[in-house]
Amino acid sequence: FTLLQAVREHAITEDVVFRSRAGGGYGWLFGAFGFYRHGRMDAPVNFKRTGIERLILDNANTSPDLVYAMDADELLLSSAFRMPVWGAALYHESRLELGRWQLTAGLRADFERTQLRYRSRADLDYTLSINGGAPFAQQITIDEKNSSAHSYLELLPRFSVLYAFDPVRNLYFSVSRGYKAGGFNTQMFSDILQEKIKWLMVSGLTYE
Repeated sequence: FTLLQAVREHAITEDVVFRSRAGGGYGWLFGAFGFYRHGRMDAPVNFKRTGIERLILDNANTSPDLVYAMDADELLLSSAFRMPVWGAALYHESRLELGRWQLTAGLRADFERTQLRYRSRADLDYTLSINGGAPFAQQITIDEKNSSAHSYLELLPRFSVLYAFDPVRNLYFSVSRGYKAGGFNTQMFSDILQEKIKWLMVSGLTYE
């Protein structure tokens, strides 16, 4: 089979930060961050004759009484995806200097929403022979649209301690919590369409 995957992505981000004036033993900052990213991907999978035989017909022809056949040399499984993602964050950090010690504490509230909209299409013509009888034509048309979305809200604290031996040497300790928002696996859709085709071939026989 052949796979042509074309991806186009646009994004916009903005970060606004307010800081205390320099000097003194205490400093702070407040910030707000936002972004929007829109991804578009088209990933058609074109099965050649060998792929049709091994991945579809070999799995369908498991019973000696049922013989599935296809004349086509190619089978196109079309998948189109739209992947909008947006997020926002508010954060604060305080810094306190006590002689050679510097203490820092911060907190970030992160929200992110990711969505997947997809359309999967396939057209398949095949013949079926039952118990050695004359083959009769069957057709499968798949055109499915759906969407899924997930939202993530996380609080991310951060603490650090620094001790300065002199202007050059210091000892630093930091602990923080991080996370990476989940996403969607778009590589699995051709496998899902293959299973859908095989299931429809069997259910079509049951219906007949």
